[in-house]
Amino acid sequence: MSELSETHDELLRRIVPVILTGPLDAGGDTADIMALLASITLAVVSVTASSGQEEYALDILDAEIRRRLMEQRLGRPRGNA
Repeated sequence: MSELSETHDELLRRIVPVILTGPLDAGGDTADIMALLASITLAVVSVTASSGQEEYALDILDAEIRRRLMEQRLGRPRGNA
């Protein structure tokens, strides 16, 4: 496994539980989790995408999420993320 993959996996193990439990612990629900995720996504895209390229970055993100969800539904082995 590459160092990047190991780093990715470690970050997922640390970050995802916080995203999932933070809103619930504060009395929120699934909609609040998704709102938090949208805020995180906006912040990351705003910082990493060049001005005028935000839509392109979101298109890439959307396509990657859809691809991974399809792989999960089809029961294909998943990669490191």
